Amino acid sequence: MVARKRSGARPLVVALSVVIAGGVALSACQFPRDPDGTLDRASGGTIRVGVGQRMPWAGWDGDRPVGAEVDLVTAMAGRLHARLEWTRGSDEELLQALEKRALDVVAAGLEAKSPWGSTVSFTRSFLTTRSVLAVGPGVPAPRRLHDVTVAAPPDGADAALLREHGAHVVPEDRRDVPRLVEDWQLGPQLRRTGVKLLEVKHVLALPLGENAWLLRVNRLLEGSAERARRSLRRLHPEEGGARE
Repeated sequence: MVARKRSGARPLVVALSVVIAGGVALSACQFPRDPDGTLDRASGGTIRVGVGQRMPWAGWDGDRPVGAEVDLVTAMAGRLHARLEWTRGSDEELLQALEKRALDVVAAGLEAKSPWGSTVSFTRSFLTTRSVLAVGPGVPAPRRLHDVTVAAPPDGADAALLREHGAHVVPEDRRDVPRLVEDWQLGPQLRRTGVKLLEVKHVLALPLGENAWLLRVNRLLEGSAERARRSLRRLHPEEGGARE
């Protein structure tokens, strides 16, 4: 009797396995999903892009959007065979519009640690940059920050961190002292010293919960770091911009 019960149970187990596998496959076809259908609407259609003002990442030249992130979004639209509809605004205005699904992408020089990450979705980091101490021709390279005069923007986290380490911050247009720059600015006329400060991961913002759209954009951003560096150097060429 025991042997017959085991023999009879086998088809049932197989049948249940087929049903479960079919259910999993069906679920896989349904996810990830866009509640508002952003990916379907954008593919071959129109991508609504909000552009802030933080050059060289994103900004405006008259009525024309410019910046490294604008270049990335333009390339992404080309691969989706989509048109682009540009909107200008402050970071707060654009991200609020994104939260309300009035935009599909925001390019505004955003960082992965931005507090807006709780109300919008951030893409994968398309580029990681580092603030480094660099020197021009004839300027001695310091090995530390304490009691060193450094040319840097006077406000923000970088300047605060410099002062915390004992450096003296002077206007960023000084060329006779070490300068705080991002690593993509290094080149023949501006070489690294080995002193590093902050590391920043740069992202685009998308509507929260549009998961198929997020997945597609993340895939399109794969391998885009060098494209972003080329755009940054083209938009900010005065240091020579050689590849590292």
